[in-house]
Amino acid sequence: MIITSTHNEKLKEIRKLARRRERDVRGHFVAEGEDLIAAARHAGFEPLVLLAAADSGLEGEQVEQGLMDNVSALGSGSRTIGIYESRWSAPAGPLCVYLHGVADPGNVGTILRSALAFGAGSVVLGPGCA
Repeated sequence: MIITSTHNEKLKEIRKLARRRERDVRGHFVAEGEDLIAAARHAGFEPLVLLAAADSGLEGEQVEQGLMDNVSALGSGSRTIGIYESRWSAPAGPLCVYLHGVADPGNVGTILRSALAFGAGSVVLGPGCA
């Protein structure tokens, strides 16, 4: 079955994900084009939604080419678009804050409180610190 309506929920989702706020709230991102879809798959990402232009011969739910062009963020349009779940790498180790030349004691105090709020495991005061 080919998607032929601009009111299709999957197309609406792709349009919403064009805004950073929506990507952050939903925890999803959009990849467009055959190269990015292949790179996402190679990196271990599986599409939540995979759309392909009708008669393109590409994997995915078939969509009229005009609708694909309409939702594409690329100027030339795209033959394939996927929605993926965002993943973030775990931190390499505990956060450490290093201060160098922060001479104002008030600024040092502010940075110490901020470091604590962000979960820093240590703060190192270098040369020239109050």
